Amino acid sequence: MLKTKFNLQFFADPSAANTTSSPKLKAEIKQYYEKELLKNFKPNLVHLQFGDRKPMPQGNGKKVEFRKIVPLSKSTTPLTEGVTPEAIEMAFSSLEAELKQYGGFTNYTDVLKFASIDPVISTYNEELASQGSLTMDSVCRDVLNTTTNVMYCSREAADGTETAVTTVAGIDSTCVFDLKEVFKAANILKRRNAKKIGDSFVCIAHPDVITALMIANIGKGWIDVNKYSNAEKIFNGEVGKLGGLRFVETSEAKIEEVDGKVVYNTLVIGSKAYGVIDPEGMGMESIVKDLGETGFDPLNQRGTIGWKAMQATCILNPEYLLKVVSSTDVVTGATAN
Repeated sequence: MLKTKFNLQFFADPSAANTTSSPKLKAEIKQYYEKELLKNFKPNLVHLQFGDRKPMPQGNGKKVEFRKIVPLSKSTTPLTEGVTPEAIEMAFSSLEAELKQYGGFTNYTDVLKFASIDPVISTYNEELASQGSLTMDSVCRDVLNTTTNVMYCSREAADGTETAVTTVAGIDSTCVFDLKEVFKAANILKRRNAKKIGDSFVCIAHPDVITALMIANIGKGWIDVNKYSNAEKIFNGEVGKLGGLRFVETSEAKIEEVDGKVVYNTLVIGSKAYGVIDPEGMGMESIVKDLGETGFDPLNQRGTIGWKAMQATCILNPEYLLKVVSSTDVVTGATAN
């Protein structure tokens, strides 16, 4: 077992030495843990990174309204010479999302802090950051997966004949997200005039789905992220390109079990498909309370480490978000998440 030497005085306030008062974490140490939490938090926010972000000032309640102009239809009637046409009445539609708060914490004791070989607070902080990031990402993911724009991958017979599928009940092991389905998904967003994110639409998919794609398309169009020809921004989790989609891989991509059948949900996303609220002063926060700072603790025996955050996600333009439902022929034994 790897052992790490650790100086417990790192947590101490020198002015409190040889006294029985609470040692109180220094401001710079608390800031250090805040930075450490955020460092471990951000890489896992795969689903949140493509949202159209909107700030939410304090003092405005917990609900936020997204407003957008209703698209104008074509104006194909010719103008009459010398006659001013009627003014166009602009219309707006609105969508509402409510901010909700999430969080978690754990306890530690003076004895644990003394006896532990590893740096207790750093280790706990890292694990809580992972919990926080996966929680917030899953909250966003689950909202995106409520979209009613769904494409089911086709069944394919041994002779290559394809049969369209319209429900989960029709999915079998041949309903894989292959190159044909990739082009179909990209084409659906193109037909809806969705704008790309950078140079492509983005596809968030499970490793099982992406592995099958890579195996089938090595040397046939798949481009690994480390072989991109230009210095474009690389998204968290991005692994490659194929068929006009940039693929972002995450084991947190939604897997559902419907009537005993396990299916993979892959999200194909255009620009401004959904919105994410940034509440002022209520983003991800690391909260470390040293021994004696947790309330009634006369012997300075207990401390806590935790996180909290507020978030809301709202689908803004449903036509720019597509859920592709498939199986996979690469891995078995997948479970719902």
